[in-house]
Formats: sequence, C-alpha cells, structure tokens
Amino acid sequence: MFKASMKKLIVRTSIVLGLATTATIATSQTADASVDMDKVKAAEKKSSTVQSQSQTSAPQTAVTVVRYGDNNETVRNIQQKLGISTDGNFGPQTERAVRQFQSNNGLQVDGVAGPQTQKALNATSGSTASTPSSNSTASANTSNASSSDSSSSSSASASNTVTEESQSKVAGTQVTNSSANSSGLVQSALNQIGAPYAWGGTSPSGFDCSGFINYVYNSQGQSIPRTAQGMYDSSAKTSNPNVGDVVFFTGTYNSSTYISHAGIYIGNGEFVHSGSRGVEKASLNSSYWSNHYVGAGSL
Repeated sequence: MFKASMKKLIVRTSIVLGLATTATIATSQTADASVDMDKVKAAEKKSSTVQSQSQTSAPQTAVTVVRYGDNNETVRNIQQKLGISTDGNFGPQTERAVRQFQSNNGLQVDGVAGPQTQKALNATSGSTASTPSSNSTASANTSNASSSDSSSSSSASASNTVTEESQSKVAGTQVTNSSANSSGLVQSALNQIGAPYAWGGTSPSGFDCSGFINYVYNSQGQSIPRTAQGMYDSSAKTSNPNVGDVVFFTGTYNSSTYISHAGIYIGNGEFVHSGSRGVEKASLNSSYWSNHYVGAGSL
C-alpha cells in the first residue's frame, strides 16, 4: 500500500512539474518571439529609411536663365565664354552671339541662354565658344538662299562692325526718326483694319504679318526687311515700345525662326497686326499675346 501511494505521488509530481516546465518554455518562447519581432520591425524600418534616403537624389543647382534685357553676373560669365565684351548687359550683341553659338552647336536657336546652352558653353569654354564673329562672317558671306537666311546674315555682319556702344547711338537715331513718322505709321496701320489675311500678301487685297508692316512703313518712305525675323534682327531693341515701333512674338505657330509674328505698336498697350482674321487691333496685355511676347524694336 505504501508503494502504491508513493507511485501515485511520483506520477502526480511529474505531471505538475511537466506542466510547469511546458508553461515556462511557452512563456519564454512567446517573450523571445515578441522581442525578436520588435527588433525585426525596428531593423526593417531603419533599413527602409536608409534605402529611401539613399534613393533620394541630391537637389540640382538651379540654372539662371538669361535673355535679352537682363543685366547680371550670369550674363557677364556667358559673355566671357562667348569671347565678347563682358559688361553684364544682355543686349543685341550678346543675343546675336548666343544665337550664333546655338546654331554652331546644334542647339535650339532662340537667343536665350537656358540650361542646355549654358551646359554647352561650359563644355566648350575657351574653344568654339569664343569664335562667334568668324562664324558670323562666314554666314554673312554664304547665306543668301532665303529671306530668313538673308536677315540672319545681315544680323551676323552687324555684330562684326557695330559695338554695344555704337549700337546704342544708332538706336537713338532710329528712335528719333521713328518718332517723327510715328503718327503717319499709326494712321496708315489703322487705315488697313479689316483688310483680309493672305500668306505672302503685301497689299490691301491680302496681307501676311510682315507684308502688312512693310506696306505701312513703305507708305512713310521707309524700307525695312521683308520677314518678321529680319525686322527683329535689324531693329534697335527697346524694353518699352514707342508708338510706331514693331512688337515681336515667338511660338505663335510651328516656325523655323525664333520670331514667328509681329505687329505695329499704336500706344496704350495696343498694336495692329495681320492675323488669320485679317488686319485688326489687339492688346499686349491679353493672356495669349503676353505669353508669346518677345519685345519691341525701332526700325
């Protein structure tokens, strides 16, 4: 009987100990598992953060785009790379040099020193960038095939013989002459309102934009280039148009030239031009024209 009692006691003790051990192991495993998962999650979060940071590229340095009328250190640096006078003023000479450089290097020829043009200037600084004058001379001697080529040659030739200072003196004379005829130019332009549009037209029976401007200027005894681009190249640029000046626009249609449209400024923010609906008045302040406006020039 004593042996039987001892046997039962041993069995019960073993069962209790076994259950306790199992519970301890289970608790330990659960605790370890919880700690391990926290570590995994923390590690995953840290890894994700590091990976995200490594994939984020460093911010790019902004390029200051400069164009006609700007006056700053960026313009001065560009002038130095082009090998022209470094006065920091983006005037006619600088614009011509930029356009010539763009043409020589297969870039979009718009006369604006944007990111691509500045990148090319940095890459070619001290070599081709400093030779716009010789290339311009070659262009002036060989480009007579079309009206746009002819106007480009005229502009290029002028860049070899007229400095920024003398250009300003010429501009002053041109503005004076234009002012003397301004009332006649405006009246002649207004007289043609309602005339129809015609591609290549140069008479009241039908005008294109440059044909209309030629007709108005010729009525006052002034001979000017035939194309809008030619007028732009030959004009004395001004930041504020005077009555009788020509106002220029770009990107108004898919054109091979920078200047795609032009009109005659008549004051109060208005100009007269020949568009698809014929000769009419328009406002420089309208959203369309202000978005395409390049500037004004005296002829």
